[in-house]
Amino acid sequence: MKRRSTHINVQQIARVVIAALLLTITFPLASANSAPVGSPVSITRTITLGGSNATGLHYKDGVIWVTLYNSARVERFNASSGALVGSPISVGANPVAPIEVNGHLFVPSSGSNTVTDIDMATATVTRTISLPGSNIASLNYDGTNIWALSFSNAHVQRFNPSTGALVGSTIPVGANPGMALPANGHLFVSASGSNTVTDIDMSTATVTRNITLSGSNISALHHDGTTLWASVFNGAQVARINPTNGNVLGYTNVGSQPTNIISANGSVWVGATGSDTVTQINPSTGAVIRNISQGGSNISSLNFDGDVIWATNFNGNFVSIIDTTTGTVSSSKPATGSRPVVTLIIDNNVWVGAANSNAITQISGPTPTTTTTTTTTTTTTSTTIAPTTTVVTSTTSTTPIGSTSTTLAGAETQSNNSTGNEEVATPTNGSVRNTATPTSSTSTSSTTTTSVPQVANVEAGDAAILVNGIESVASVSRSNNQVIVSASGIELKVWGVSSTGNITSLDKEGNLRVNDGDLVEMAVSGLKASTDVEVWMFSTPTKLGIVTSSTEGKASGRFQIPSGTQSGEHRFAVEARLPNNEKATIAVGIMFGKAQKSSTTARVLIAIPILLAVGAGLIVPTTVRRRRRRASIS
Repeated sequence: MKRRSTHINVQQIARVVIAALLLTITFPLASANSAPVGSPVSITRTITLGGSNATGLHYKDGVIWVTLYNSARVERFNASSGALVGSPISVGANPVAPIEVNGHLFVPSSGSNTVTDIDMATATVTRTISLPGSNIASLNYDGTNIWALSFSNAHVQRFNPSTGALVGSTIPVGANPGMALPANGHLFVSASGSNTVTDIDMSTATVTRNITLSGSNISALHHDGTTLWASVFNGAQVARINPTNGNVLGYTNVGSQPTNIISANGSVWVGATGSDTVTQINPSTGAVIRNISQGGSNISSLNFDGDVIWATNFNGNFVSIIDTTTGTVSSSKPATGSRPVVTLIIDNNVWVGAANSNAITQISGPTPTTTTTTTTTTTTTSTTIAPTTTVVTSTTSTTPIGSTSTTLAGAETQSNNSTGNEEVATPTNGSVRNTATPTSSTSTSSTTTTSVPQVANVEAGDAAILVNGIESVASVSRSNNQVIVSASGIELKVWGVSSTGNITSLDKEGNLRVNDGDLVEMAVSGLKASTDVEVWMFSTPTKLGIVTSSTEGKASGRFQIPSGTQSGEHRFAVEARLPNNEKATIAVGIMFGKAQKSSTTARVLIAIPILLAVGAGLIVPTTVRRRRRRASIS
């Protein structure tokens, strides 16, 4: 693997593997059939920035925000015209991929011990947060605190995003940690300086175990909803791990120096920075389906748009396009700036940032030149990020189902087979009381009688919150096939669970789509402690159940969609009390039934785990996967 030019400051972050999580994006989505299969790609424009080496691309309200590693600043440009917006915003040295929390962009500095808090509404720095240690590799948000990973000091430190105040003590992890990935209520941290993955219980902020792997330099992590995957950079392998007990399930041989792992169309895909291959793996068995040569070298990032995978070729200065059904590589390989490392996909547009350049390349037409169709099938054997566009019909009961559940994205879930009006304990997040599903103006459960709550009218993919009947701004994101809504101190996560117990995939428009036999699971935090939380479905008011919040103000539950629900758009709604006792209702637009060929406009905010790797002196920054918009960018 070739090294970068020395101006990237490889001495400071040599042999790091950094994972930067959740670049947030807001955009209207495109029709699932927005472009015919086989349509060519073309270079739309090249946007020239003042700084260089893009390590993160972040979309919000028609503007793309770019973190520039070499220039210690953030720049913005208009996604429609390519024109630069405003002045550069100075941040800490060597910034890497940011995350957004409550309308603020938090930018970690891999060249110092700081995180810069930018108010996105005013494009001004609110504060610079100093952390213990140095070289901040990645950030994760748990709904309350941000977890910051220090590469040089091998620890994780939490801080409050509203005040910047540190929370608790540092938590030790393996040497040279590069990636932190939340799953099943735990934070898993890879160690590029050792052969371990550290498992942290996020509820207690303590280390549960250190998982030892064969080989060394553990770079990328990925959770497919069931299995934790870890790439062994020096061993040309990926390990499969049971995230519940830490048992290593096996190893799969892949290309040299693997640093990219994603799920797409029912398979796990691994990119190799030491070769030109992408390996497709059966997630159930760990067997290799095929090794796909890209015709270049050094696959620095993978990015799935719901139909095809985009792979940046670091040494080849182009992007290749992989058909996820056949594994065929498109003959269209659009050229990019020197050393492409990060991509952002919106609608039929792909933006590519390059490490050795100050240019962002915009490419149009994200479809392969193969003879495959765009039809995909429902996958019930594993949890993937692939779209689900067909329906499996089954007979369901009208009685809601409650179950225990975890609160973080990609959680393994176990169905509770009990039905009826009974209470199901939820040790961490409260309890669920199942209720009947009336369609009248009031709904009666076994414990209480409540009027139908007032909820906002929202379209699929959108969300809104009413506090005492007054609407407040809500941000909507997507991560690991969950829809995540943040507003007024509340964070609500909603996802689908199939009849087999697997987390269902978002559809091609990025919507939560459920079918007959599926369940809807939710986890919410930021509530008043020990109070009832009602869960509803509209437009016909249907009470799905009552969840009691824990002493920490958290609650979760799993609910069945009533039999006879009409196909189309619906609203999943939660009514709860805030810590100040104000009443709040959160409504999320979801889809029920088979996907249609065209849809109405929606606005969503997508947050997706991304890989930012620096291995053997080569920085391989993040890839941002963004689903297609339904309308042109405004």
